Amino acid sequence: MNGLCREAQVYSAHIQWSREDGEFVATSPEFPGLSALGQTADEAMVSLTAAVDAAVAALRADGEPIPEPRPLAVYSGQFRVRVPRSLHHALVTAAEREGVSLNGFIATTLAREVSTPQVSSRLRRVR
Repeated sequence: MNGLCREAQVYSAHIQWSREDGEFVATSPEFPGLSALGQTADEAMVSLTAAVDAAVAALRADGEPIPEPRPLAVYSGQFRVRVPRSLHHALVTAAEREGVSLNGFIATTLAREVSTPQVSSRLRRVR
C-alpha cells in the first residue's frame, strides 16, 4: 500500500498497470469508486492525490464525514491453506523435483505469481 498524505491524514493507495486503459491506475480504498490514471506510476499517484484533495473538499463542503485512514496492517508471514489431497501431492512432487522444501517451493511459486509488471506495494508520502 502506498500513502497519500493529506491534511495530516495518510490514506492508502494502490497502483497497478491496466492493460484495458494502457495506463497505470491508482485507487484508494478509503475512497471507493475514486481512481486516477497516469502514463507512469508517479503520474497516477499525483493524479490520485489531486482527486483525493477534491473529494475531501467536496465532502467538507457538503458537511459529510471525511474517511478515516485505514490502519497499517501487520502480517506474521504465516497463513494456513487447505488444499485437496491431489494438489498437496502434486506440490510435494514438484518441490522434490526442484530439490527444495514444500514451504520453500510454495513461497517461491507465490512470489513469482504476484510479482507481475504491476506496481503494488510502494510506500510513499505525497504532498
